[in-house]
Amino acid sequence: MRRSKAKVFLIKTVTLLLLFVPITQSLFSAYMYYTLSPGWEAIWLTWNGDPARSIVINWRWNIASYAYVLYWNSTYRGIVNISAGKLNHVLISGLSPSTTYSYVIGYYEQGEMVNWSSVHTFHTPSAMGAIRAIILSDTHAPGYGMFDKVLRAVSSEGRGDFIMHCGDMVDRSFPQFWASFFTGFSGILSELPIMPSIGNHEIHYGDPTLFYRFFELPNNEKWYFYRVGNALFISLYVADTHNFTFPREEYEILIEAMNLAKEKNLWTIVYFHVPPIRVMPIVRYPEIANKLREVFTTIKPDLILTGHYHVYARTEFLGSKLVLMGASGGFPNQVIFKDIFEKYSFKPGYGILEVGEDKLCFKYVSIDGKIIDEFEILRT
Repeated sequence: MRRSKAKVFLIKTVTLLLLFVPITQSLFSAYMYYTLSPGWEAIWLTWNGDPARSIVINWRWNIASYAYVLYWNSTYRGIVNISAGKLNHVLISGLSPSTTYSYVIGYYEQGEMVNWSSVHTFHTPSAMGAIRAIILSDTHAPGYGMFDKVLRAVSSEGRGDFIMHCGDMVDRSFPQFWASFFTGFSGILSELPIMPSIGNHEIHYGDPTLFYRFFELPNNEKWYFYRVGNALFISLYVADTHNFTFPREEYEILIEAMNLAKEKNLWTIVYFHVPPIRVMPIVRYPEIANKLREVFTTIKPDLILTGHYHVYARTEFLGSKLVLMGASGGFPNQVIFKDIFEKYSFKPGYGILEVGEDKLCFKYVSIDGKIIDEFEILRT
């Protein structure tokens, strides 16, 4: 009896302490808002078309000029000219699958081409074959002392085809915080596309429109899908913890994507920010849980990836494998309902997803390089 009471007391105490984390975050965020430079520059890649045959090169600089993006490989050379502002997005299409391209961004000065960026490379994925994705969540840039560790860990992971992000890229949606995210990740994202979902910190804290300004993504950018190799990825908008809705348009996009996957015999991976289950005491979102249970009762993706709670955990959810990604920069959690999960860990980290023809392999790696969990899903 005493042990039981002590355990309950400990859980309540830790939970109450966690309630002070938002206060600490707010104070730290206010400090960072006024200290980070507004004159930042960075490059990042996204997809807004067929990933095997196109790329979007996004960049921010402190130049307003007629600009160019020059791209090439051993057999091809292309150029796109634009009238550039501070923030720019250039779609390059007509590329070949499984091909490495180099590119450089520059501007014209008195008719002469002046390279602004270094030479970077990107690799288009296979149109049909195996793929490898790096998965992040809750980076909460500037990352509370862990951001650099996450960057080093991801940089050492080796080549992937792209990065998936389950939301809360920034701690506050202020320009300075996005500056921290993009400048920190620029060395990675200038060569590896990022395909993010929206988190509650993108929409509830600061300017929610910045997400849509910075990213060029398919569909309406809130919810979208895209095919990479032999898998279909579906990003949903499950982030508004204050006033959650699941619009008919979002449901129709999900149905369209699942039908396409069935027709083409593709793996299906759905990702979004807030999980459809209750994870820890005090915090609960019944509207999200009820609606997503209704949706996923009939829709059965192979894998569902989420974030929000800053803990790695996996379980089964209505016939699908459900994974909660641990924090990739935000404060780690310490309190969850442990009995509902097959595996859990409070260590910050990232995921590696490898999708082959007949097997899907996932592993969660802590930022110190240790494999915390791994599993496979086989085609039935």
